[in-house]
Amino acid sequence: MQSDSAAKLWSNSVAAVTTWGLVEGSMPCALAASQTDIVTPVMQEFDRVFVWQPLISTALCVATVIGIQSKASRATELRREWATRETQLRQLQASELAAGQPMDKGQEATLVAELERLNQEELAARSVFGLMLPRGKAPAAIRMTERHGSGMTEPLMDERQESLALIISLSLFTGFFFLYMSG
Repeated sequence: MQSDSAAKLWSNSVAAVTTWGLVEGSMPCALAASQTDIVTPVMQEFDRVFVWQPLISTALCVATVIGIQSKASRATELRREWATRETQLRQLQASELAAGQPMDKGQEATLVAELERLNQEELAARSVFGLMLPRGKAPAAIRMTERHGSGMTEPLMDERQESLALIISLSLFTGFFFLYMSG
């Protein structure tokens, strides 16, 4: 007897949900929207996605990536130039040790000043939106960091934590984006 009443309740529930779905599905969009909240024509205009909106956002994303890439390549050029000058300074110091004669202090001071200038330019080139791009792991970048410091504060996370944070944030962003687009 209880199974009959449970089956009847179940079938009545399915029938009610199906009927409600048919009624909601057959209503015009404006009528269905007016049942839940007031939608004005202006609000409907805000909900539309125009053709130019995705194009502009794509162009901005591409321009940002190109800008960051150009700053990174400029920083790499400055690191290579710094490595050349640092090699010259090392050769000058090595020749002083080999010959046993004091080296030209003016030439050494010029090279040290040039190294410092190149380091400052490289720091400026690595700065993007107030953040610092990492130097990398090339030998010249490692020597540059040892001599002048990285120019960065202590990292908040290691590489594994950064990757995990990126994956989680992209997943959340994608989820919210799809919820926004579907709703």
